[in-house]
Amino acid sequence: MRVVIIGAGQVGFAIAQRLSWERHEVVLIDRDAHRLAEVTERLDAGVVHGSGCSPVVLRRAEVDKARMVIAVTESDEVNLLACLLAGRLAPQATRIARVRDPEYHEDPQLFRGEPFGLAAVINPEEEAARRIARTLEVPGALDVVQFVGGRVLLVGMRIDADHPLAGRPLLQFRPPEGIPLRVACLEYRGKVTVPSGTDVVEPGAIAYFACLREHASAVLQLAGRSTDPVRSVLIFGAENLTIYLALALRDRQVRVKILSSDPERCRETAERLPEALVVQGDGTNPEVLVEEGIADIDAFVAASRHEDRNVPAALLAKSLGARLTMVAASSTTFEHLAPSIGIDAATSPQSAVVGSILQFVRQGRVLGVQALWSRDVEVLELQALEGSKLVARQLKRAGFPRQAMVLTVSRGDQTVIATGETMIRPGDRVVAIVRREVVRKVEKVFAGREDSLPPPPPTPTPPAPAPTPPAPAPPPAPPAGPVAGAPQPPPTDAAAK
Repeated sequence: MRVVIIGAGQVGFAIAQRLSWERHEVVLIDRDAHRLAEVTERLDAGVVHGSGCSPVVLRRAEVDKARMVIAVTESDEVNLLACLLAGRLAPQATRIARVRDPEYHEDPQLFRGEPFGLAAVINPEEEAARRIARTLEVPGALDVVQFVGGRVLLVGMRIDADHPLAGRPLLQFRPPEGIPLRVACLEYRGKVTVPSGTDVVEPGAIAYFACLREHASAVLQLAGRSTDPVRSVLIFGAENLTIYLALALRDRQVRVKILSSDPERCRETAERLPEALVVQGDGTNPEVLVEEGIADIDAFVAASRHEDRNVPAALLAKSLGARLTMVAASSTTFEHLAPSIGIDAATSPQSAVVGSILQFVRQGRVLGVQALWSRDVEVLELQALEGSKLVARQLKRAGFPRQAMVLTVSRGDQTVIATGETMIRPGDRVVAIVRREVVRKVEKVFAGREDSLPPPPPTPTPPAPAPTPPAPAPPPAPPAGPVAGAPQPPPTDAAAK
């Protein structure tokens, strides 16, 4: 598939990198010749020097042959104009624009109709803010992604030496009684696997646990972490990401204080967020942090535009008593580094937005895609279609590829953690984790008759309560047409793979 990407900055490069790995034909347009030279050294991609909102440049990039056009420059207006022109030159192409200004997002449907006709409006800062807010719901997690309208969570945790899984094969893993959990992914020393039962969990590894939302606190308890919810957050920086994060936290009844040394940004932020306390001050000054009560703050999030100040600020906040510290990083590399230097978690806008793009690349009835920390794995939410190889047979007999695993199956209002005995019916929502080299095989397994089902209704995202300590409970009584293999501990032979 030919994809034209307008803007070769960090976001554009991250998208181009992922698509070129999958052997798509990628062309990057940018006005910075030096940046394009760097791209050609690192990626197998074409480049065109010039403005993405110039018809001449777009024709040089052969946009008329593209099946997708993605505009992700630093200017919202350039991105919108580029997509508008691309619609005239390549009406067959799916068009996606990066739009960062919060005022443009007051009417989400504004740009979907004519004349823009955008398939999606993406905002890396907003995506990162949502991911940070979700991670704060599970305090102590490195990363949290959600599916099926928030019913299914993947919780990333570092496995310390005293964790029940440390040094043991997954065959021996037994979750708490009545709490179905599944280890979906392991990352250790740069190697990422979708594990089988014989894989040993090394101390220091990062494990992603698939669970229902109400069982998220069981993941924390396994790791010996506190399940006390986050009630107060101090954000360093008054950027757009801060505004999105403050709004997300407000919806969760979290008290927010914002600290910035820029008086103009303080004034603008205070006008947009009248319910938040905005303070002018330097987040890298220990006296300022102490004065603002850092020792009583549940979480400190460093999100200023100056990344060289974010890391020292987070480390300083931790040393002064902040319970949790997070960094909004501009580099995906730093996401992996942060926990090793004493910062609890880090999220980059680039990694947060890649999944939004992949949703339009994947084949089949794809409802959602999330890229995890590692660029080697992603999690898909798909709807099973009539004619799919997965339908009407046990998962262990469905021929699902190695290095891929079905995690959950949802039918109606019932969601279960999948096992080898689980059977899928047309219309079921399936969450699967996949290494990128077997994505095409998984797409073929899910392939079916697109006309066999009506388009799925959108799933509203429910309010996001903080996790509460789990209480063992028997499996729920299945409704009519139950999902076979309903809740039970993950099979020790990893049969659901």
